[in-house]
Amino acid sequence: MAFSHGKSAQMFIDDVGGTERNFSTYISDTGLTRELDTADTSALGDTHHQFITGLVDGSFDLSGHYDPTVEGYINGLIAASQATQFKYFPAGSASGKTYYDGTAVCTSFNITTGIDDAASFTSAWKVSNRPTFGTA
Repeated sequence: MAFSHGKSAQMFIDDVGGTERNFSTYISDTGLTRELDTADTSALGDTHHQFITGLVDGSFDLSGHYDPTVEGYINGLIAASQATQFKYFPAGSASGKTYYDGTAVCTSFNITTGIDDAASFTSAWKVSNRPTFGTA
């Protein structure tokens, strides 16, 4: 088995001008969620649920340390109401490592500033279409 520590993960997101930016130095937590819609087709008299499949959905969140550079990248995308390219490497981007490459829309950006901690941010993203799964 090839286990990997979370510190090796990398996330790249294009800015509003289409330039790929490495968000990895600003974030402390990310991931990729893939879900499949299901519709319950069970009927009276059934003893077990029955389902049919629907659309595939995807999303990811970013959280990390506040930085005006990241704020600028994300605010530019939100202001333009623009989807952008992302590339997520769960175990790093070295040769032979897997990645997901796709298009996403930033749906929220939040800055938190508490008196007892460093300023931080979170953002939520919805994946459009199917991301490509590949190997570096």
